[in-house]
Amino acid sequence: METTIATFFLLKTRNPGIIFRNVLLTITMLLSGIRGANAFDQKTALKSGKSLKTAMLTQVSWSSVNTPLQNQLSDLMNQSEVAVIRDRRLDPRYQISLNATSVSRWEVLMSIADEVPESGCCLTEHLACIGPASAVHRIPVMIELREKEINQLRRKMRPEDHRKLVALIDSSWSELAEPKSILENYARATGVRITNLDLIPHDVWARSELPRMTFAEAATIVLNQFDLEFRLSDNGRSVTLRSIAPEEAFDHRYSPGKKFQTALTEHWKDRFPEITVMWSGSVATVNATLEQHGQLNATLSELLNSTEAETTKPATPNSLRTKTFTFRAERATIGDVIAYFRTNNVVIEVTDDDQAATKAVMKEIVQLSDIKEKKTGVELFPLIFGHHFRKVDVLDDRVVLSLE
Repeated sequence: METTIATFFLLKTRNPGIIFRNVLLTITMLLSGIRGANAFDQKTALKSGKSLKTAMLTQVSWSSVNTPLQNQLSDLMNQSEVAVIRDRRLDPRYQISLNATSVSRWEVLMSIADEVPESGCCLTEHLACIGPASAVHRIPVMIELREKEINQLRRKMRPEDHRKLVALIDSSWSELAEPKSILENYARATGVRITNLDLIPHDVWARSELPRMTFAEAATIVLNQFDLEFRLSDNGRSVTLRSIAPEEAFDHRYSPGKKFQTALTEHWKDRFPEITVMWSGSVATVNATLEQHGQLNATLSELLNSTEAETTKPATPNSLRTKTFTFRAERATIGDVIAYFRTNNVVIEVTDDDQAATKAVMKEIVQLSDIKEKKTGVELFPLIFGHHFRKVDVLDDRVVLSLE
């Protein structure tokens, strides 16, 4: 790690185009090379399975001020290389402020969901999902149910039909794609026919890059956003859509391991005293409604992921979020502070920097004399720029400032 110590003088000038003050600005920064995150339009390999879980349990620091929900999720996707699906019922423009240090990305996603009224999140084999709590918590259970049904029907299907149903298919969709067309593409790739697509209302969705998934998972992710699910015919050749019945009860098995048996039973019983939990070794069987199973599964996920996150080491030790800065100064213009950071290899992006309003902000004076203690990037940059820009996003490799 390279340490750079710089002394920066701002001199008073009579030039009205530049606002300088007599000030000594000394910044001691712990700097090192930072690699930029790959953009998803460059076909970054998206993580799934064990690598997805490792990425989501990796500890990071997170800082954002009045940042739209979709921007938060895009940043999370870019740094984790995990696809994050936002349910159509959540407003992508909903603004969130979040500041967290040394937490897992899973905890970041949960914190983002907590900021959106009545929202929740979950992880599947290939995705992270955020949406209305009751809807998103049931997703892993529904995927497992559909995959189990496909396996139970295997003997009634032709071998080639079953192979297509369990194969991984291209799940991404283009800009302004209609959900009906997305489902039709999934069905075509799998070799099945959907008998009642008219149940899906008209809508258009933003482009989404997703990993390859099975038909059961990909279709469930889309249909759940309309409170729909699918049922497969006995021969596996056709699919019928139907409304989800959240109060329908059924047995479902959970495999948390013996380590969590006592704690999990207590959590479940506190939430739903009326349910019966039957243990066979490390496997629990519970009879409950779909809505209850969603909440039971959410409790299990939070317990397992929070425990595993404690032992997961950070993957980005040189992140700007956790880097320590010692800052001693009195006052300077926003533009001069940004220029100084840039000369010391701290990437600061200013959105719409050619606009008159942004240029005016660059000339504003920022008071720096109160910043006396060592601070991490997630603490320092919002402190400096937060009163001048509406959005201050501190990422692993750069700081993004915006008036919007």
